[in-house]
Amino acid sequence: MPPLRQIPDSIKALSDQELADQLIAHNVTLGPILPSTRRVYEIKLYELQTGEKPAPASPYPPVDEDDDKG
Repeated sequence: MPPLRQIPDSIKALSDQELADQLIAHNVTLGPILPSTRRVYEIKLYELQTGEKPAPASPYPPVDEDDDKG
């Protein structure tokens, strides 16, 4: 499974219609925004707004380097 991507809350908080409107404003042709496609469209909007791909989200909690020292 591909890594999860960190999408800003400002994009996640958009309604389906707001997300579609912003993508259309960037000349993106899109189909329906469904639970199975929404994340793809959120990533696409992020890339269009910033010019970069979102950083992968780690599936693991951060490791404290001091934990291994005894």
